[in-house]
Amino acid sequence: MTSAAAHASAPQAQGLVAAPVAAIPVPKGQSAGMLRAGLACLPSGRLTRGDFVADPTEMQQDLHDALAALDPARLAALPGGGKAALTIELREISTRLCNKSYGVFGRGDTRSLSGEARFLFGWKAASAPAGEPAGTVEIVLTPGKRDGATPRSLFREALARLAERLASLSSSR
Repeated sequence: MTSAAAHASAPQAQGLVAAPVAAIPVPKGQSAGMLRAGLACLPSGRLTRGDFVADPTEMQQDLHDALAALDPARLAALPGGGKAALTIELREISTRLCNKSYGVFGRGDTRSLSGEARFLFGWKAASAPAGEPAGTVEIVLTPGKRDGATPRSLFREALARLAERLASLSSSR
């Protein structure tokens, strides 16, 4: 089996039967916030949705990885016991991030961001009764300048926290 095939089957190996469905109604070029750089965090450009996740296929793979990382008890706490298809929708990204790694006048890259990144996700379980409204979950991350955060790592962390939150919401019902 190729590593890609092994990677794709990882969630099923932990009891996840239905693959999650990822949707991104936010356009790829839509601004997620200004990027700032230097000691004074001066404007240095902007971050877009595409900096965080390229397309729904990439988001779906990240979502598979986040669900596969849950321990079996947490996975079973997901809506439908982890066996019902989940639809996850990225509805909004807003950021206030700064890259302080290149001095006052430097135009730093995005390898060590600090500040705040807010992700708004919608979700619905296929096992939900007809007429039950979809849920909304906001994930707020506050990386420090030494965390080495990138837009991609922030997005993957947001999905991991979303999976944990969905498991917590379902087990509290």
